[in-house]
This record gives sequence, structure tokens and C-alpha cells, in this order.
Amino acid sequence: MATLADVPEAWVHHIQLKAEDPEALAAFYGESMLMAVSPIDGGFKCEAAQRRVLFTPGTDRLVGMVGFAFGAPEDLDAFKMRLASNGTPTQPSDSPWFDHDAIAIEDPDGNVLVFGVAARDAGAEGHDLGARLQHVTLRSTDMAPMIAFYTDTLGFFFADRVDDETGDPRACFFTLDHEHHSIAVFKADSCRIDHHSYELADWNQIRDWADHFAALGIQLTWGPGRHGPGNNLFIFIEDPEGNWIELSAEIEVMQQGRELQIWPHEANTLNLWGDAIMRS
Repeated sequence: MATLADVPEAWVHHIQLKAEDPEALAAFYGESMLMAVSPIDGGFKCEAAQRRVLFTPGTDRLVGMVGFAFGAPEDLDAFKMRLASNGTPTQPSDSPWFDHDAIAIEDPDGNVLVFGVAARDAGAEGHDLGARLQHVTLRSTDMAPMIAFYTDTLGFFFADRVDDETGDPRACFFTLDHEHHSIAVFKADSCRIDHHSYELADWNQIRDWADHFAALGIQLTWGPGRHGPGNNLFIFIEDPEGNWIELSAEIEVMQQGRELQIWPHEANTLNLWGDAIMRS
């Protein structure tokens, strides 16, 4: 199993979501998540400091891609060598934010992961409240191949696992940097996105974003609360096509030597403070 040092660090740089009405969804994110909206071939881009989302036509709640950025070309090259050594097929990437050296890979559920090179951009300024795209959570009907793919094939560190009473995994948390998870997989009855999450500076920014949503008439769908795995504070809202958006703060920063932790599949694991959304 991978350790924190097995693969060069990469972070979630952007995501692509499929939408029945990409223009309307982009407008929602522009207003609610304080992002600049611009049309591109086949869809719409939403951008702000440290967060980028692409919307394209398709069945809602499906992931088009998850883009991971390495900080240097040699880190991407080392990752490519790992994939070549274990026979993982790759394709050129069509991400609008990465250049021609980027590659695309499909996980066992058909989700497309794109790996490229980018600088870590500065935080927000001015009116922007600040929110860094930090992780994506997927739903899957078959956990075993997803676990093997993210840990053995790609080399993600396996941070935490939530098991039911029979020992079967119900939620798994993986990372390519020192934050608790950059991608997670939950057992469910369909394969699609569960939520995407934006990391904030602190508890006060959760308050400020909640006030911002309230001013727009957007109600919280879950939280405030605190997750067990990751120990992060959170609130959730829902976009017009049913995608869950998490605003999070104080996610666990892991140290070298950190080992896999196993949690029971119960409401208290997913929310130490109260009610939980149990996916399965």
C-alpha cells in the first residue's frame, strides 16, 4: 500500500460536471460560488482564485473529469513512468486548463482523471470570500476495484476507511498530498458524483459563506457539522441539478507515518455533531 511519499504531490485543480442545462448551472455557480462565467466550445467555464469548474451537456450528476495538478513537469513525468510500469493505458487530455503534456485515465467506473502541471495559484482578493477546490467524492456500486485502482495503480495514500458490521468498505478516502483526502469513494446504488468540496480558511469563513448563501435564498442542506474521517467542519448546499457542494474547513493535515484508520459505518462517523446522510 502506498505511503505519503510514494508519488509526487498533486492536488485537485478543476472538475467537469455533466449537466442537462450547462448554461443555467454555470450561472448558478457564478452567482453562488462567486466565479467568473465564460462560454467555451461545448460548454461553460466557471473560474475564481483556486477553483475551476467546467460544465458540458450530458446526464446530470455525472463527472466529466477530475483534474489533478502536479507542481512541476518532472513530477508529472515520474507519475507517467509509474503508470507505464504497471501497464495503465492513458490518453491525451482535452482539459482547457492543462497543456498537451497532460494525460487522461479512466477509473474502473469510467470516471476520467486528468493529470497535468500547474502552479498553486494565490488566494482570493477583494470581494471574493475565498474557497479552494479541495476534493471530489464519487459514488460506486463496486468498491474493491476502485480501492485497488486508486491505491495500487495510481499510488494514492489510503487515509481512512469506513466499514460496515461485516467488514465491507462503505467509504474510502484517498490523497495525493498531505491533506486527508483529495478523492473519496462511497458505496451506493449508482455510479456518479456524490459531492465536490471547497476548503476555507477557518470556521469564520463557513459563517461568511452561509450568510452569503442566505442572502441569495439558498438554504443549507446539511450542517454545520464535523466529519469523523478528516475531522473537517462542513456545510452543504445543493445546486439546481442536485449536485452537492460542500464548504469545509480545518481538514486533517497528515504527517509522515500516518496509518490507515478504520471507522464504523454509523451516523456518528459521518457527522460527529448530529444527523448524517447515509449513502448505503
